[in-house]
Amino acid sequence: MFYDACILSRDPAFAQFLRLTLRRRLSSVTVYAGDAPIPQAARYVVDLDTCPLPEGLGGEVLCTARHGTRPADAPYLWADRPFRPTRLLALFGLIDEVDAHDLVLIPERRAVRLGREEISLSATEYALLAALDAARGTYLTREELLAAVWGDDGEEPGILGVYIHYLRRKIEKDGVKRIFSSRGRGYRLGGETEC
Repeated sequence: MFYDACILSRDPAFAQFLRLTLRRRLSSVTVYAGDAPIPQAARYVVDLDTCPLPEGLGGEVLCTARHGTRPADAPYLWADRPFRPTRLLALFGLIDEVDAHDLVLIPERRAVRLGREEISLSATEYALLAALDAARGTYLTREELLAAVWGDDGEEPGILGVYIHYLRRKIEKDGVKRIFSSRGRGYRLGGETEC
């Protein structure tokens, strides 16, 4: 039998998440059990945390891992885990990519427009979001953000986490991740690549 998608994962919970997500748009999705030849499919999702990448897969191949590094010359799609269902569907072109850069800052009202909705921000929230936006998707360290938002006021480093939480609650309420953090690198504003 030829499938719309085949999932290669030995993690039952993750395989179930993938299967249910793909079934939103595809009619025939299977999970490879590992005890027979790999079925033919138009798309493959390979969980590199539990399975090696088989050679000779036809169709589109999406590899995923929790802390993997995608080789620069890899001919397959890549998604760091965890990710949202919409990210998986968008990678296979089954839905349009969710745009996390859809924020428009409105300085005169200290607000942000998210789609058609305008969201009011406190002065500190706005300054923090403006600093992240000005970095154009690159990470800013905690120290850089503290200096940009609070200057030399000697604010406690923990205050940054509080205001990141406030911002996330306001601008990620639609389920799209827009503020990312990385240990040792800081925070960035960007697309839903680390869901």
